[in-house]
Amino acid sequence: MEAMKHFNPGTIVEWRPERRVDVIEDVFNYMFWTFKPCIDGFVFCHPVISIDRTHVYEKYDIKLLIAITTDGND
Repeated sequence: MEAMKHFNPGTIVEWRPERRVDVIEDVFNYMFWTFKPCIDGFVFCHPVISIDRTHVYEKYDIKLLIAITTDGND
């Protein structure tokens, strides 16, 4: 992620580790990143954001959250 931030100036990356008492190190929880052109272009998007959630079954029991926006050209 540091290389991505270095070669794409303005990229924002946020890590969210989780501290657990049963493990010595922090456990990775989730991460968010966005590129500078996406931030700059967001002002031209419609004021509609679609948020969807799906469940992942089998080996991993998690929920995947997706946020999507569309522009004038869909």
